[in-house]
Amino acid sequence: MFRPILPRSIHNPLNFSTRSAVSARLFSSSIIVSEKQLTRNQLKNQLKKDNGVKRPMSAYLIYYTSVKDELIANSPAKSQMKILAQTASENWKNLSAEEKVPFEKEAEKQKENYRSVLKEIENQLPPKKPTPAYITFAQDIRESIVNEDPTLTFNEVSKITSEKWQQLDQTEKDKYLNDYKENLKKWESKNKA
Repeated sequence: MFRPILPRSIHNPLNFSTRSAVSARLFSSSIIVSEKQLTRNQLKNQLKKDNGVKRPMSAYLIYYTSVKDELIANSPAKSQMKILAQTASENWKNLSAEEKVPFEKEAEKQKENYRSVLKEIENQLPPKKPTPAYITFAQDIRESIVNEDPTLTFNEVSKITSEKWQQLDQTEKDKYLNDYKENLKKWESKNKA
């Protein structure tokens, strides 16, 4: 247990025992942590977790789950999952395109269901904060820089973008800045509601 070296009056002006002062501190910090506002991604992950949303399985995984019990029953090495997985993989490779169709359809169905659930979750989330003016400028100009010289690294492209932003005419900069300010006002009004 942590014992403070400083006099008790500094850490504990009400003269509680050290243990109760530490537990009170821990209790108050847990309240602060629980009241902490979640980021948009944390909220999205929490909603996914609460709704039991899992990524869809691939066609091979759907096939594997459908034949796993049969493979275990027919395999002499029932406890060796590596051998079972290798056998299932070989069998999957040997299947014809027509035999794979039902598994691929099921995988596509799961993907579409997953996407629709994600869209519902996205609708429950607060709106994204608008992109800052410089980032919008960088997104607009990046493709032309890369087209001029495709051998440039990310750092070089960023440096050129920064130089072009600094050299940009103030009226052009103001267009980006005003767009950002308008979008920010809209975002703030939506978040207040």
